[in-house]
Amino acid sequence: PLRELWINLLKVSHNIIINNKSYAKWFLQGVLAADGCPVFSRGKLSGVMVRIENQEEGELYQSAFRTVGISANVSVKHRKVSFYGYSQLQKASEFELFKLHKERNEKFKKGLLNRKLKE
Repeated sequence: PLRELWINLLKVSHNIIINNKSYAKWFLQGVLAADGCPVFSRGKLSGVMVRIENQEEGELYQSAFRTVGISANVSVKHRKVSFYGYSQLQKASEFELFKLHKERNEKFKKGLLNRKLKE
């Protein structure tokens, strides 16, 4: 029942979220606190991934990322929305997208700093 409520809430709020950069930021902060994680490859921060349940949810997340200037990809098959690349990660940092989850935020910031120092 909670999942259905969440999906219905997303349907109603879709236009509000994607038409306002501040709302998109706040929405994504909540999404990443609940279902997002920094992705590391060989110890290096390479991207960010968010778990999704269906295409509709993925498209909303993708649209919200686009609103804040991040190019994200939806993979329904792998049940995720993700983005990669230093410039995309830098934008996520600017918008403090992991702000609401202390451990993930620290991991993300440390990974981004280490990546910047190595490049």
